[in-house]
Amino acid sequence: MLSRVASCMWELSGRGIQTALILPAYGKAEAFFCIPGRDDEREQTLKEAMEGLAALSYRGETVKFPYEDFWHFAHRVGNFCICTRTDEGTSLEELAEELGRGRVRFMTLEGKTGGGGDYEWIA
Repeated sequence: MLSRVASCMWELSGRGIQTALILPAYGKAEAFFCIPGRDDEREQTLKEAMEGLAALSYRGETVKFPYEDFWHFAHRVGNFCICTRTDEGTSLEELAEELGRGRVRFMTLEGKTGGGGDYEWIA
């Protein structure tokens, strides 16, 4: 999953599209935010995002999505791809609903099990 996320971000950056990365807090790890700024910061933002992905060491701990901080940055981001292990009972459906169907896609590691309502799922 991490390599798919990194590949997507790399490809989009190569096409001149800025990407952001938000990783939830888990265990003792703090939430990670990498939000693009100006166009001339795209390369640095991508580098920081790749470092954030590389540092990810999730081992099944309970995750805490930083909703308050997220809403502070949400206006600076166009479309969202929420990457999660499975679509079954995802706690991010409420967030997706608030963002709107036109702005959200889900990418799952495991196949679609019927959850996720009317959102587009990328397997």
